[in-house]
Amino acid sequence: MILNRRFLILAGALVAASAAYGAITTDKLIIRGKADRPGIETNAPIPIRYFPTVLTGNYTVSPARGDYSGEVFIVRGSGTRVITLPQPSQALLGYRYTFINDVNQPLTIACYTNKLYFDDGQGTNSWIGSEMRFATNNRLRGAVITVLCVGTYWYIESVTPNFPYARFQSQ
Repeated sequence: MILNRRFLILAGALVAASAAYGAITTDKLIIRGKADRPGIETNAPIPIRYFPTVLTGNYTVSPARGDYSGEVFIVRGSGTRVITLPQPSQALLGYRYTFINDVNQPLTIACYTNKLYFDDGQGTNSWIGSEMRFATNNRLRGAVITVLCVGTYWYIESVTPNFPYARFQSQ
């Protein structure tokens, strides 16, 4: 079998990439992205670097605008910031977002009409509501919150251990 020069150059680049990032299999490899967010998609165990989005004020997450599943948001700015999640739906099933509070200010994760679900993992503190606020007088910075859409609710999948929070339900 004779391979053309372009294929060999591409294959060489893939081998070099695999040495830098891990093993590549021939199952699937898709290279795509945007100018500011290049990406590689594969079945192989390649660590992918996410380019976090930095937020400095209130924000409404919108997959239609390009907030892809797996996105990491670093929340900065002054004053209480409210991050509003889209209404859960079957189209968002499996979507996951992570929010990192990087300033000494309160952070609120919201999905109105009581579409947030939280369980402390102990079976004693499950809750459905519309807002979860992360703030106390002595601990604001450092909360890492991950949410997962199950089609009918956004589950608050994880919160930095022992981080204080307050819950609110829609009236």
